[in-house]
Amino acid sequence: MSGVAEPIDVVKAAQVLRSLANAVRLRIVLYLLHGEQAVGDLESALEIRQPNLSQQLAELRDAGLVTARRDSRAMIYSIADDEQKRLIAALLVGFGGEPIQNEASQAAPPTPAAPPAHRQVAMFATVGKRR
Repeated sequence: MSGVAEPIDVVKAAQVLRSLANAVRLRIVLYLLHGEQAVGDLESALEIRQPNLSQQLAELRDAGLVTARRDSRAMIYSIADDEQKRLIAALLVGFGGEPIQNEASQAAPPTPAAPPAHRQVAMFATVGKRR
């Protein structure tokens, strides 16, 4: 594609989408749409054991999707910025979830449901060459 300017950083976009293509990481960021959460709260609400949770949060940090801050002894995670929030919110709505109205009005975020083990759904798109 020499001479054609890309409208976005496709390498960065691919990295972000690759990070979100994991069910555990997607559940984490969907939960974080409601506001920042301590690791312990994520662990109990999402029922993800701490070693796995830490690994998935590190992947999300590396992809630039979440940020962490220390509050006393707790690590607090949140969606990195408004751009990432819009992307994750669009995924939520695109796959049939209800849009998030106002973070401040949400007392406690609902726990995202784990997909049934017996049912896997896949969607594919064909991308054609632009003329």
